[in-house]
Amino acid sequence: MNPLAQFQREITIDDVLSSPIVAWPLKLYDCSPITDGSSAIVLASEEKVKELSIDTPIWISGIGSSCDTANLSKRSNYVGLRLSVIAS
Repeated sequence: MNPLAQFQREITIDDVLSSPIVAWPLKLYDCSPITDGSSAIVLASEEKVKELSIDTPIWISGIGSSCDTANLSKRSNYVGLRLSVIAS
């Protein structure tokens, strides 16, 4: 719905599943377009959520993070991110 996004139409599950392979096993919609790389999250206490009258809060039960080398030749597995598995 972002008028400045690279992909400016709704993408269905069928679109994702039938999209062309970029680098096996990743398909087009498994990859973030280089022009669309941004995100944000606002975290607030339960008290602040009540103060702001948020009707549909999302509760976080846990988080994890990791990083690994971007250099494919240095990875132990070319088709996965080992540290993503560890973080999750």
